[in-house]
Amino acid sequence: MAVIGELDATKQELRKIHQDYNASLEVKIMAFNQTEEAKDSAKVNIEKVGELSKQISSLQRSIGQVKLASLEAQQEQAKIFA
Repeated sequence: MAVIGELDATKQELRKIHQDYNASLEVKIMAFNQTEEAKDSAKVNIEKVGELSKQISSLQRSIGQVKLASLEAQQEQAKIFA
């Protein structure tokens, strides 16, 4: 009888270990998935930063051209009134 009791206790302990293993495996899988999602999000954000940088550069060039055109117009106006 004692052997049967020990066997049952060992089986219960094995079930508990198996449950703990499954739980830790699920946590590991979730962490892996979160890592992959974070990597994907970072990649998208890097692409957005690149696109925004291009747009900023384009706007800065446009501002420079407008300033130059304004300066030239002021110079022309000064010549006319001189």
